[in-house]
Amino acid sequence: WERAGGTQASPRDALNRRTWVKFICGASNEDAVRIRSLALVYTLAGVDCIDCAADPAVVRAVDDGIGAAMLLRAACGFDCAREQRPWVMVSLSDAEDPHFRKATFNPQHCPPSCPRPCERSCPADAIAFGGSSATATEAAIQRNETGVRNASAHSGDGVIAARCYGCARCVPACPLGLIATESHTRAPAAVMALLRSHAVDALEIHTRPGGAATFAQLWAQIAGD
Repeated sequence: WERAGGTQASPRDALNRRTWVKFICGASNEDAVRIRSLALVYTLAGVDCIDCAADPAVVRAVDDGIGAAMLLRAACGFDCAREQRPWVMVSLSDAEDPHFRKATFNPQHCPPSCPRPCERSCPADAIAFGGSSATATEAAIQRNETGVRNASAHSGDGVIAARCYGCARCVPACPLGLIATESHTRAPAAVMALLRSHAVDALEIHTRPGGAATFAQLWAQIAGD
């Protein structure tokens, strides 16, 4: 990112100058508390855009994190009237896409003797066994602070859905082949409602080679909404 005359360049200016930097929370990551913290930190770092799941609660968490960062900037003596807020971006896919999926399995099928390599392989701490008190405490904190149902607010064992962002590292890690992934896409109408509310600034569409027809279909839905 650049500064001109002591002011961070706007995201659009940074894009035109080819200095634009985007932080990606993950199109399937719905852990609102962690995302708020990430949005705060990366706004302070000066990114031009924060890409997050097209979920109203997640978008609110990003906006809250950005707002907290702006307050910190003001407390440190920055002129926040001249400081630029990063764009908030959400994503849509015109077909099944590995960015829009979550892991799933039935923990009741896991033998007690299993060393649980899936739990160790998960970079998002999205697999839990035993209903630990730490997880229960975190779930209570998240419900109190955000008022939003969060992935961590779960009971029992298995995938903590909101934390899972679909990396699928757990799939080959399972020695019994019990873990699969399932598509986690959002309806275009729901995403367009976010755009109309001015809660987000940019939309990213995921497509693929040979996907002209599905892209055109999605674009027609967006244009007609």
